[in-house]
Amino acid sequence: MQILRYNIRMDKYILDTNLFFNMGSGLNMGRDTETVVKNITQLIKKNKTIGSVIFFMPPCIIDEFLSFFENKNQSFINDFLSQITIKSPDYHKI
Repeated sequence: MQILRYNIRMDKYILDTNLFFNMGSGLNMGRDTETVVKNITQLIKKNKTIGSVIFFMPPCIIDEFLSFFENKNQSFINDFLSQITIKSPDYHKI
């Protein structure tokens, strides 16, 4: 019996709240936070379909992210959260 091994490269990204709320960062992801979240969600979806990629947000960053919204159950927020992995990354493996 032959065992096949694949060397699949996995790109990993850790997202921080500055990405969503720092409009002066020069990333040009949108004029307001909702647009930025929607655009980042689309980027994540696109990258997940074309390759092996994981986007992490630690639980404490999720809490901080959600603290900026009065209504935390908006569809664009839920859509974004469904695309990421919520856990503290093992920095030794990244």
